Amino acid sequence: MKNFKNYLEEKEVVSIQKELNEDILGVAGSVLGFGASGLLFAWGGSLLVKGALALPRFWKKMLGNSTKPIEPATTIKELKNDPAVKVTIEKSKVERESVEGLEKVFIAIEQKDEEMAIKELKDSKIKPSPIVNRVLISEVSKVFGEPPIHYGNTGNECYKFVKALLGIKVAQAAAAVVKEALRKQTSELSQDEESDDKEELTSNV
Repeated sequence: MKNFKNYLEEKEVVSIQKELNEDILGVAGSVLGFGASGLLFAWGGSLLVKGALALPRFWKKMLGNSTKPIEPATTIKELKNDPAVKVTIEKSKVERESVEGLEKVFIAIEQKDEEMAIKELKDSKIKPSPIVNRVLISEVSKVFGEPPIHYGNTGNECYKFVKALLGIKVAQAAAAVVKEALRKQTSELSQDEESDDKEELTSNV
């Protein structure tokens, strides 16, 4: 039987997901500090690159059954070569150094110690902000070797850690951006393959 806390959390998740479905740029963009969809999804792509090795394990959970499946390795290769993703990865390194006072939080994340990370973030007196959200989500993704992914009534270890550290809304926003970035990339790859197939058929006529 679900306890009352879990019930309230599930209701909050449903409410946030409804907001994200209606306006992912507005909701996730404000939480993460992006005003343009291209920048937002490039950031999601950078997290996918950080979690490249774990991606095959969560592939179907994120995309479901595709009529023309794209391999994870192909997707990651394209993302790594995407100029916007490259810039975002470099920018995230600069942002990590620019936010002072998170050193002890980074240590706790490195140790995968959820309670210590929460305590150190609270003790740091650093106010919540989009850049702090981005830096900490990127750090958690790097340490766990996977992007934040939500599925069913739960999520992967990265998602759970981000949720505990930054709250449900931030974790849901990050997971939604990662999922949408993956969908966009696989959709583009699928369209490219269909175009190639049509060209091949035409040339053989």
